[in-house]
Amino acid sequence: GGFKILAEQLNIDYDLIVKIWNENNAKLDTHKMTTEEFLNIVKTKSKIKSDIIGAWKNIYYNFIECDADVLKIIEKLKAKYRLAIISNATEFHSKLKLEKGVYSHFDVVVLSYQVGLAKPQKEIFEHALNKLKLNAGECIFIDDKIENIAAAKSLGFKAIHFKDAEQLASELKGLGVSI
Repeated sequence: GGFKILAEQLNIDYDLIVKIWNENNAKLDTHKMTTEEFLNIVKTKSKIKSDIIGAWKNIYYNFIECDADVLKIIEKLKAKYRLAIISNATEFHSKLKLEKGVYSHFDVVVLSYQVGLAKPQKEIFEHALNKLKLNAGECIFIDDKIENIAAAKSLGFKAIHFKDAEQLASELKGLGVSI
């Protein structure tokens, strides 16, 4: 979504942005490349003169919204359970999410760029477990990507493949979670 707006606003080929993102995604998540470096590659290859970093910051900041129904579930869970987030995120995007208060709902925050690891690497899950001082079997992992669910299950987590708030609430109840 954001890349489409960026392409339209700055008159850049959308497919070019996506191609450069896909080529560098793993490096971006593990902090081997910064978002600014990525955006400057796009700027160079598309031969634009505009402030691409400022434009992306504005677009992305407006994109950061927590689903209201999911937020209600998080608030209910927070009252009774310890919550952790494992996020594949660049420093650039994490700082904007921090400003918007996205991470304020969680007791433990594990950001890929800070630890140099990304989901579905098993080490990032182990890092979160160490911070929580829990075993995988005591935790429920929720994610919208099937490869991350598979990785978590292989480590012994109970896992929910997220589709929407209603399905999440139902599956949590099914696992004996009171919300």
